[in-house]
Amino acid sequence: MEMVITENTGIQARKRMLRRKHSFRIIWRIFILLGLMLAVFFCFWLWPSISGPMTVILVIGMLGMAMIVTVQGNGRAYKLGKISRRELSHKNLVDVFGIILTMALAILAGGTVSGYVSPLAGKAAKATFHGTGFTAGLLAGIFAGMLVGLGIGYLVRWIWGMLTKPRNSVPAKSSM
Repeated sequence: MEMVITENTGIQARKRMLRRKHSFRIIWRIFILLGLMLAVFFCFWLWPSISGPMTVILVIGMLGMAMIVTVQGNGRAYKLGKISRRELSHKNLVDVFGIILTMALAILAGGTVSGYVSPLAGKAAKATFHGTGFTAGLLAGIFAGMLVGLGIGYLVRWIWGMLTKPRNSVPAKSSM
């Protein structure tokens, strides 16, 4: 049985290779992000005064990565001719504003919930298990803040997606 190699199979092989390369990049980005988060927690325990600036650097880095990915996706659509230059700039501005809004609300809500949960969990753990109040409060605050931040982030993204979804425009009927 002869295998016929067509131009189509070459294109498919190239697409598979690009998918693998893209997934490899995503995996490395996840490792870099986890490494930075680990560095923030490590610095928090060793040098508490450094953890604030490290957290700000981490949030700015994550915001920058999200913006770069969004702008690259819109740039691909522009290069393929799917959108005009005006639509490209509009989509970039709306998407970047949506990312900033989502992150700001998630950080504010997560921080607020974390501030309430941490002392309550610390007092409860201190009463139950002597000497574990600070650690239990810290972990409960981090976990609660993370869950609320994720929930708010997904909710704002969903609402923002509904608001910015292109609508099918139907021409108005003329009354003749």
